Amino acid sequence: MNRIYFTVEDLAQTRIVTAKQSVAETLFAMELIRRGTGGAFFGAWHRSIRRRLGTRAHAMAVLARSARLGYELLPPAKGTSEPLELKLTSHWGGDTQLTALVNEFYKVALAPYGKPIHDYLEADRIFRGEVLLNGGVDALFSTLHPCVAWNAPVLEVDAPMGQDIHLEGRGLLIMPSLFLFDRLTVISSPDHPYAPPLLIYPTTLDKASASRIWNTPEASEQALSALVGNTRARILKSLTKSYTTSELGRLIGISAAAASQNTAILRQAGLITTRRKSNEVFHTLTPLGAALVQGQPFGDHQVRLEVESLVAS
Repeated sequence: MNRIYFTVEDLAQTRIVTAKQSVAETLFAMELIRRGTGGAFFGAWHRSIRRRLGTRAHAMAVLARSARLGYELLPPAKGTSEPLELKLTSHWGGDTQLTALVNEFYKVALAPYGKPIHDYLEADRIFRGEVLLNGGVDALFSTLHPCVAWNAPVLEVDAPMGQDIHLEGRGLLIMPSLFLFDRLTVISSPDHPYAPPLLIYPTTLDKASASRIWNTPEASEQALSALVGNTRARILKSLTKSYTTSELGRLIGISAAAASQNTAILRQAGLITTRRKSNEVFHTLTPLGAALVQGQPFGDHQVRLEVESLVAS
């Protein structure tokens, strides 16, 4: 059992953060492979890894068990939302080999899903922040995880390797994880005695979120094209910023007239907005259009039906 002791100052310094790098998630993912766990929601991911790495996946995960996480730099400055930086260290000194191994696994197992994983964790961080803002630490800790118990001024975290941690004004950083799955971990770095400890907790994955995360970018592009057509899909994906009709035409290789016709349909569907400046017309994605491009679910099934009807040709 970990026991984390808070002062009044520590409560004021407690923050929810995300990691700047994917080191932590990669190690947790490798452990998930080694243990063969994750439940049905990770089934599509497991199958993908086995298809790409075969038996090497488990062998890589076993080797990575020697790794541990530590602070690369001090945490972000107070009052900022900058992500935390973590580093890999090893019990056996093979840091170069270990880093190469983890990087290889990351490129195959996490990189293809990088953006949806980041978006999912960021959404959970924002949600927990709202809980903290509206209900205070009592609400945050009581809803964080079943293995966390708040008996003010002590936070008890059920874990095999227990320790007593006195924050002494440093505060606590709290970070969500997708691949930690069914455990919690506490990182307290002796190399940075003035840095706040880090509590990493598993997020709750549901069927809709799992489907959205493991839906690869290639599959998302195919789905988008099937819904709005190839040309309109290319227009939507090109609108990373505002473009004129002529610029869009040149960008995706169609005439200005064709670009104008397709943007009119997308505008009618509520996927883009158009504004005039001098003699030029600029097109920009709407929130609905951005959600469609990112593969996010529609909040209302009727909206999807209307989009399908408007863009059908």
